Amino acid sequence: MEKFVSKEYLNPLHYHGPPNERNKLKSKVPKHNLVVASYDIVRNDIDFFSSISWNYCILDEGHIIKNGKTKISRAIKQLNAAHRLILSGTPIQNNVLELWSLFDFLMPGFLGTEKQFSTRFGKPILLARDPKSSPKEQEAGALAMEALHRQALPFLLRRLKEDVLQDLPPKITQDYYCELSPIQEQLYEDFARTKAHQSLRDTFTSVEDSTKHSHIFQV
Repeated sequence: MEKFVSKEYLNPLHYHGPPNERNKLKSKVPKHNLVVASYDIVRNDIDFFSSISWNYCILDEGHIIKNGKTKISRAIKQLNAAHRLILSGTPIQNNVLELWSLFDFLMPGFLGTEKQFSTRFGKPILLARDPKSSPKEQEAGALAMEALHRQALPFLLRRLKEDVLQDLPPKITQDYYCELSPIQEQLYEDFARTKAHQSLRDTFTSVEDSTKHSHIFQV
């Protein structure tokens, strides 16, 4: 804040520390027009934070509330704010249902209930991604994706790093080849002779259902 914003506009308070220190900070909050706190702190002190009528609530790395059933997500959605904003480089990490949880914070009810969203968007899009999906399922998935885009895109603002970070130098890629140590070579050779190694190879080369093989983490 000190780097980018003049103190005459924003007077930030870093709300952190153990419970006894945070209790002392509570009385200072009215004297500041910006409060910075972690998700865990807000969750632990949600009774205090939800008692305040905030003008703006900004979630940095907001995909942390992608699962609406977590304690952090439930706490964050109790906040009272006139304006809400989420910043994230990865708004959807696993499936489209995570988008519902983000919008449930931004604009509750805008995309319906979680069940309605899953029926209208989530399931058709997921089925269309299945390699064994029928042409009808693929068409339904495409229509669902198009409908979701029309509804959600007006509220999304995307920026590439090269658009907003002019001070970044061009990316330089360099390849470094590192020789294995004797113990690493021995471990590699031992692993190469195991059934787990063959299972791993089969997982990446087989055109059949990969669920027949060990998961890579199990290997």
